[in-house]
Amino acid sequence: MPKLEIIVLTYRRAPLLRRCLRSLNAAASRVSALVRTIVVVNGRDEETSLDLRRLVLELDNLEIEIRNYYDETGIK
Repeated sequence: MPKLEIIVLTYRRAPLLRRCLRSLNAAASRVSALVRTIVVVNGRDEETSLDLRRLVLELDNLEIEIRNYYDETGIK
């Protein structure tokens, strides 16, 4: 069965990001072999970054990688 890696881009959208990740987590519990990794690219928003780190602790069906974009040179 193919595996999905999902990339979610966000900038100052913590409430929507929470809903998105919780929804993906619930879906992954039903089709765990399909969804493997979610990469969240957070654009220069420390508040969302902190909120996201707390949320990741709640999500047990997904592997979530957080990448914070700090400047124009790329992902730090």
